[in-house]
Amino acid sequence: MPRFFNGFDIPGFWERSDYARKEYVGEPLTDDLVRSVEQELGYKLPGAYVELMRYQNGGIPKKTNHRVGKRSVFSITGIYSIGREKGCSLCGELGSKFGPRNGVIPKSESTLPTARRQAMK
Repeated sequence: MPRFFNGFDIPGFWERSDYARKEYVGEPLTDDLVRSVEQELGYKLPGAYVELMRYQNGGIPKKTNHRVGKRSVFSITGIYSIGREKGCSLCGELGSKFGPRNGVIPKSESTLPTARRQAMK
């Protein structure tokens, strides 16, 4: 049962492209893969992120620019998959070892939108 995305149009969220499949979309998510990536990174991944990756493990959203207030816009170029196989995966070639201690990966789901803005500073 979805906790975070109940009623959300998941299929309509993702851009379908060869580039996204090649660079971002990882293998279907398993509990073992989540645990091993969390162990490698040294922190627990946010529940909302894991739930979204269970629908499709990484990719490029259709809407990439999002307005925050009157003058601020942030962009999401892609969402890294949970895994190691793709360059754009958490433990892949371009993956990030940033964690909760520096504010890039949020400690709770309530701070998820803030995390991307912080990472872009």
